[in-house]
Amino acid sequence: MKSVPIVISMILGAVVLMTSFNNCGQNGSISAISSDEKFDVIVDETLNNCAQADLVGTIQTLNQAIEFKDSRIESGKNQICNFAPTGQTTANGDLDMKEGQLRARYEQSQKLNLPANAVICDVRMTNSLSSFRYDDVFFFKFNNYILATNDKTAVNQRLAPVSRFTYQGQSADLFAYDWNLLRTAPFKNIVDDYCVGKDQGLSQCSWPVSEQAGNIKFEFNPALLIRMSAQIPSQDQTFSFAITGDNDPNLDCYHEKLMFSMTVKYYVRASGI
Repeated sequence: MKSVPIVISMILGAVVLMTSFNNCGQNGSISAISSDEKFDVIVDETLNNCAQADLVGTIQTLNQAIEFKDSRIESGKNQICNFAPTGQTTANGDLDMKEGQLRARYEQSQKLNLPANAVICDVRMTNSLSSFRYDDVFFFKFNNYILATNDKTAVNQRLAPVSRFTYQGQSADLFAYDWNLLRTAPFKNIVDDYCVGKDQGLSQCSWPVSEQAGNIKFEFNPALLIRMSAQIPSQDQTFSFAITGDNDPNLDCYHEKLMFSMTVKYYVRASGI
């Protein structure tokens, strides 16, 4: 089978150049945001600053492999989901088995190896894996914002947007991953895909239905991921992957290896600015 690329692409666009680098606000953590406009302005500033850094030759490049290992191999267990005994809840919030519901999960994460005060300008992520298989529902995240999942219904019904991102006249709601709210959500093995910003033309995603092997692809507008990175210190920029299960210990919470070759372009702003 031909190799299939997985791409997350952030491309420096044509922007008005600024004469100085501004504070791009990379601090704090995800929470309800009091002013969406504030962070939309940060995106515009960041794009401008990245263009200026590119012009003066201060853009730097990080090449890093990001791997979400085969969950059975990484966990060392044939039964990956940590289901609770009947009627109980585990210490980390997983539930007992029930068909067709999100009951337990296995989570993985990796940070970008960025220096202090780095400001992300461009991210490209590719892989050479021929296919991808998983069971049951996955959540792919950046800084705990949900980038993609095969359970759009759960996102829409269980989560409230933490913010709205507006870019070039298009607005997209942003959702933060919260297992306590998502667990018990029903699901079916049908196409029910969520890809942040897709309806607004800010992203493109595709993957197979649960329990079937197939191609997987992610591609996001640069401004979207810059927006998601704006509140987080550069050393804590994190991609993560959660895989869930309902009632089959032998199959649930399993996914094949998902490995990315990542190229990140960034500049380092002056400390204290």
